[in-house]
Amino acid sequence: MRKRPSARLLLLDDEARVFLFKFRFGLPNGLVQKFWASPGGGVKSGETFEAAARRELFEETGLDTDIGAEVDRRLVNFTMPDGQDVLAEERYFLVRCNVQEFDFSRWTPLEKKILVDRQWWTRDALRQTRDVVFPENLADLLDRIVP
Repeated sequence: MRKRPSARLLLLDDEARVFLFKFRFGLPNGLVQKFWASPGGGVKSGETFEAAARRELFEETGLDTDIGAEVDRRLVNFTMPDGQDVLAEERYFLVRCNVQEFDFSRWTPLEKKILVDRQWWTRDALRQTRDVVFPENLADLLDRIVP
């Protein structure tokens, strides 16, 4: 299985809500993946996780700001939209953000197709939703890193 290093961003507003995208894509086997996850993406060759986090933040939200500390890591098996299974090494970075309007003009054609919604989430909403959210322990992670 191919390894895929990935930088993810936990964007938090003044109310400690986290910003997530809803992903929806069909797999070659006919199954449809639907889940919520934070902005972020793959680390390019020669790029650090921090540099990838900053680049992904700009590409996916238009925000050009400093990236906060790395707050979590996880290894997870993941099926990419093209059906390829990867072992994702995800590193999460905290970004404080008071922007309510983002610039999505830099999205790739694939992002335009698979990012079907976006929303600010409270920890209570994360705990109550029946939707799939990644990482699965996001509310607990936020409890641990945000007072």
